[in-house]
Amino acid sequence: MFEPLAYPEILARLVAHVRASNDRLTDFNVGSVTRSWLEATAVGLDELWLGATQAIDEAISQAVFSGFDFAKLPAAYALGAVTFYVVVPPADNVEIPAGTRVRLLGGSAEYLTLASATIAAGTFEVTTLARAAQAGPEANAEVGGLSVIVNGSAAMTAVGVASTNRQPILNGRLEETDAEQRTRFAAYIASLARGTLGALEYGARLAMIEADGVVIEQVRHVAIHETPGRVVLYVHNGDGATSAALVARVQALIDGYRDDAQDLIVPGYRPAGMAVECVAISDVPLTVTATVTLAVGYDVAEVQTQAQAALVSLLRAFTGTVLTVPAVINTLYGVAGIINLELQAPVVNQTYQRHQRPVYGSLLLTEAEPGV
Repeated sequence: MFEPLAYPEILARLVAHVRASNDRLTDFNVGSVTRSWLEATAVGLDELWLGATQAIDEAISQAVFSGFDFAKLPAAYALGAVTFYVVVPPADNVEIPAGTRVRLLGGSAEYLTLASATIAAGTFEVTTLARAAQAGPEANAEVGGLSVIVNGSAAMTAVGVASTNRQPILNGRLEETDAEQRTRFAAYIASLARGTLGALEYGARLAMIEADGVVIEQVRHVAIHETPGRVVLYVHNGDGATSAALVARVQALIDGYRDDAQDLIVPGYRPAGMAVECVAISDVPLTVTATVTLAVGYDVAEVQTQAQAALVSLLRAFTGTVLTVPAVINTLYGVAGIINLELQAPVVNQTYQRHQRPVYGSLLLTEAEPGV
């Protein structure tokens, strides 16, 4: 095994070599000319060892990943729902064309609608799917951030169409890091013995739904319940309302399927003789109610918007079975402007079964009366 040498060992070996190879240099004490010369050499060799070690580690990892054709996951585009609305219902239908661009308020990141939508005559709004123009987390939008319409049509302008996003859009991310790739590779290796529970979970996490080359939904959370001869595989998209199409995609990956385009059979992940049923994890809406004391200059409506985004982030990252009241309180205290709060709901820890997952339901913040 390759073991890099550290500076103290390099210096000790240099001193030992010089002692043994000549009888003229005798002063090796700290501060002597000979010692200083050897220390400078040791520093240089230590840097060479460190660089060689890092290069070897990187080369080994890249060679392994390349051999398994295990590339990094690319940067992801932020994707979410954008609502177009009017204050006064129009007398005629107002079309929102596909490709309508909306921009983050105070920012440069833009989103493009993926399909046309229509505000019907006599109605106030329509919601459609939009994708960031560039991949990465810079385009992620908090609630209400997408409020600037860049290229609205004349019909939209005539009736005063505005835009907003009522849920935060936080799924844009950078290219997978080296550490994330190694973690995912370890899970991949554990899945090579197909038929194990680890393989079933890995296979389920490969499921995604794409539209025009863009991932619009994918499996983020998996839970497994095993009984003799049967496994129930619960999946969730991380946001809520997991679609039947995503569940069907998981089922196909687990069971195996025929790829007509390439005329081949794609093997699944379940073992022979075992039934694997794929089911969407049930959403359990979380209702949060609190009375808050705000710092000077903060508005309760603006604070509530930020608190909602914080709760959504908390629930997206939740992986356990018990969501504690302190976790909710700490999340709210992390919102700028809240200096004190009294939580009315939930009052007890929330417990979830493997087939359940908390999602954002509602939030009501009431500002405490002065002096209370």
